[in-house]
Amino acid sequence: METTTAETKVNEKAILNLNLKRIIIGLSEIGNLEIESFDTNYNITRTIANLNQVDKAYTKSLSAIQKKYIRKDDKGNLASENGYFIFNSDTDKESYTKEVEALEETIVDETKTQVWRLKASELQKIKGVKGTTMAKCHELIEDDINKK
Repeated sequence: METTTAETKVNEKAILNLNLKRIIIGLSEIGNLEIESFDTNYNITRTIANLNQVDKAYTKSLSAIQKKYIRKDDKGNLASENGYFIFNSDTDKESYTKEVEALEETIVDETKTQVWRLKASELQKIKGVKGTTMAKCHELIEDDINKK
């Protein structure tokens, strides 16, 4: 399978921190299919590994923001009620929301994190690729079929 390196182009969708887990799942589903090309398998594996590193940093940053603003219970765990976090004040809740939104909307720097793009023409050659799987990692798919 032909892939390209991680230079973000105008027509490519950026990878946001918020979407990392979904993209990794989609790539994993494609990687679990019978792909004969070693290069394709290798590039999928490297992309998953690289995005996993970014996801770990994102998760660590999110945890730090949560610890900063969310009330702790008697055991030191983040306090919640009815599925919602409990904040010490409205100001903490507003600050938390702003910081989490900024973190989630941060674009993965593909000059630092190598990501390979998948060509739609090559994906269509892989037996068993489903639309729902491709939708999970659509940011990484180059539509070279419908270009004229």
